[in-house]
Amino acid sequence: MLRAGKLTITGKADYSGLTDVARGAELRVTGELKGNVSVKGKLVNDGNVNWTVKVATGELSLVPKTQLVSWFLKAVKPQER
Repeated sequence: MLRAGKLTITGKADYSGLTDVARGAELRVTGELKGNVSVKGKLVNDGNVNWTVKVATGELSLVPKTQLVSWFLKAVKPQER
């Protein structure tokens, strides 16, 4: 879980579990992440996230070169948070 601050993932990340981005935190992916991401803070993708991205109360920013083919986004209803 990324609780606060900013974290940038470059290269290929070996971790393949859930990455939870808390409110107020920012995760920037410029490399490759092989796991699900739950976003309550901010996710900036300038690379590859190869699984499901759930945006609950957070923000998603796609950099123009991002390949949307590899993305599945799920909007979360308030009762699912």
